[in-house]
Amino acid sequence: EVTGSVHFQTQPGQGTKFILNLPVSVAIQKANTFSVAGNRFGMLSNLIVKVLSLDTQTVEKGHGAYHQGYISYEGHRVPIIDLYPALNTTERNQHGSSIMIVEHFEGFLGVLVDEVHDEREIIVRDIDPYLKFYQPVGLMGNAIAEDGTVLLLIEPNGLKEMWRTSPEYDSSLIDEATAAETPEFSHRVLLVDDSTIALKIEKMIFESLG
Repeated sequence: EVTGSVHFQTQPGQGTKFILNLPVSVAIQKANTFSVAGNRFGMLSNLIVKVLSLDTQTVEKGHGAYHQGYISYEGHRVPIIDLYPALNTTERNQHGSSIMIVEHFEGFLGVLVDEVHDEREIIVRDIDPYLKFYQPVGLMGNAIAEDGTVLLLIEPNGLKEMWRTSPEYDSSLIDEATAAETPEFSHRVLLVDDSTIALKIEKMIFESLG
């Protein structure tokens, strides 16, 4: 339910005029949906610069700020964002992946996705108050998909913050061969983070370290 009002004016023999008043928070936008680990998300089309096949790109192993790796795109060093750890899964699509180049205030990001779908018009709605309570990073709103399911809308500036605050680790796409056995860690760790998605990534990393 989006609320609002409907008014109509009619005159016999001339016709009827309908006036729809909708809240400013509701807008029709063009968006692309994409899939990651069996989950569908959306992003406004004007934020997506290009979609590249992962097989055609060279992912450079990064350090420091580029710990998840990067690719070169039109002279820019573009950091890679891997959403699989945030979704708590490592079982990747066997049919290949794509890199979705998205633009934020300071440059570009490359988001690893399984598939990018066709562009479509959606009605952007505000995030549910329950989700908003947790201040999710990277979510700008939601929409209703054609099959009736809720489609979470991702925005690049939040992804940049998630990438900036996520822990340093080597993505399995970059160098699987260097993964070495790690001795058991015998201490307790208290994880604190203002990003729910980043916290899930950190939790998975620390648990993998024992």
